[in-house]
This record gives sequence, structure tokens and C-alpha cells, in this order.
Amino acid sequence: MEPKDLEYFEKLLFKEREHIQMELQDTEEKIRVSQQESSSDLSLYPTHEADIATDAESREGSVFIVENKAAILGKIDRALKKISNNEYGICENCGKEIERERLKCIPYAELCVKCEEEREG
Repeated sequence: MEPKDLEYFEKLLFKEREHIQMELQDTEEKIRVSQQESSSDLSLYPTHEADIATDAESREGSVFIVENKAAILGKIDRALKKISNNEYGICENCGKEIERERLKCIPYAELCVKCEEEREG
């Protein structure tokens, strides 16, 4: 891959990393606030079981989002390391170059389209 392309993808990865970190902070704050609200005894009204279940389900969904975003951050960090090692854009399965259009959409992609389809298959 050309140095100008590596620079482009490096900037793209840093931008994506920053965006995900902001999303993580927002989600973690929502989880914290939700936990504080659910554990507070300020309400004079009894809590309905359905409300408790809905709150628990919402927190579980938020935890899933946090785990998913953290996994993407790990992939971004690996992609940035590959850039510094001049190994970026190479499919980890077949060793061929990952399509530029794919990298534009998913700059932390580890597999080419063909290998990803086979993996999902």
C-alpha cells in the first residue's frame, strides 16, 4: 500500500477511535445513571416487576454495546499497529490485499470480503 494511502487510513482509524471512545463514555455514563436510579430509595411508589425487568434488559443491552465497542477499539489498535509495521490492508486469512472500498467502510477490517463471507458462511 502506498504511503499516502497508509496516512489516509491512519487518520480514518484515529477518527473512528475517537468517535467510539466518545460513544463508550456516553454509554457508560447512562449505565451508571441507570444503576444509581434503580438503587435509589427516593421513590414513594412501589416498583412494578415489569419496570424492573425493563431496566435490567436496558442495562444488559448497554453492556453488550460497551463490549462490542471495546472489541472494535481493539481491532482499531491492531490496525494502527499494522500501519506502523507496514502490514496494513492484508487479509489475515488468505494474505491477499483487502479491497480499498472495504477498508474505507471498515478501516479495521481483518479479512477480505471473500474470507469474511466464508467465515460467516
